[in-house]
Amino acid sequence: MIRMIIGVIVALSGFTGFPQGQIVQGLLIIALGAVIFMWGYRARQDKLAMRAEERGMDMEAAAYAAQADKTYTFRITGVTHPCRFANGYYDRQTAISSTRIGDPLFLHQYEWEGEPAIAVINRKTGHDLGVVPAEKVQRILKLMQQYDTSAVLVAKEDFDWQNDTYTGCDVRIDCVERGVNS
Repeated sequence: MIRMIIGVIVALSGFTGFPQGQIVQGLLIIALGAVIFMWGYRARQDKLAMRAEERGMDMEAAAYAAQADKTYTFRITGVTHPCRFANGYYDRQTAISSTRIGDPLFLHQYEWEGEPAIAVINRKTGHDLGVVPAEKVQRILKLMQQYDTSAVLVAKEDFDWQNDTYTGCDVRIDCVERGVNS
């Protein structure tokens, strides 16, 4: 970030040569400022990519998370049931096993028994992983109305239920003020 600021300052200082007739020198200083700015920008992008790779996130999700004004995390429910929004036949446990921590998710609003509901879908595969718990749906719908949101899988944890072991998932919603990401 500091390199980017220095690059802008150097580039702006190149304009001081124009009134004195030093156009070539001014253009060279502006070009030097642009190079310094791009060096800083590239270093920042590399740092974001490295952090994303460490967390298993894709770049878009990492960049979005970095500018989030608010986050909200919850545990997906319904992971033991068959998929409701199937992209081919599979069960949710199969979909969860192929989903990595950091994968971007899509929150699909629908209606269940006359009430609003939200399915959690893997953006990369289109697989339905489960649903938002009923008691959290209104809160999340409100966040989706107030903010630009992006969801990502942040944790997977095994649990036992009816003499079988299943994998549950935690999702984080990153909320950014509308218009910031435009």
